[in-house]
Amino acid sequence: MTNNRPCRCELKFRKLRDTEDIEKYLRAFEHVAQSNEWPKPSWSARLAPELTGKAFEAYANLSLAEAKDYDTLKKVILIKYEITAEAFRNNELLKRQGCNLTTGFTQHTSHCQSTGILRA
Repeated sequence: MTNNRPCRCELKFRKLRDTEDIEKYLRAFEHVAQSNEWPKPSWSARLAPELTGKAFEAYANLSLAEAKDYDTLKKVILIKYEITAEAFRNNELLKRQGCNLTTGFTQHTSHCQSTGILRA
């Protein structure tokens, strides 16, 4: 007899590593939260125990009301890591043009410079 019901197991999320790309970490957290169908108001409470370093400092400096709001928490974490909206948009634009600044930077730099996407 086969059980065709979907798995109702809950995915766990892990602690942030000091050397980790914070944007990728938060994106992965959001994927886990959505896969588990966690209500968005619970996201900050689920993420907070996994934060370390700069991200934990950003969280600890928030008021209780601010800390409960995931979008606010994410914003202050990105600010703490000095990731601005402009830098994020520029990085996304470069990725769409085939220039990934987080992996293989040297490999893509000459291509990005030769096509005028990135100036030397």
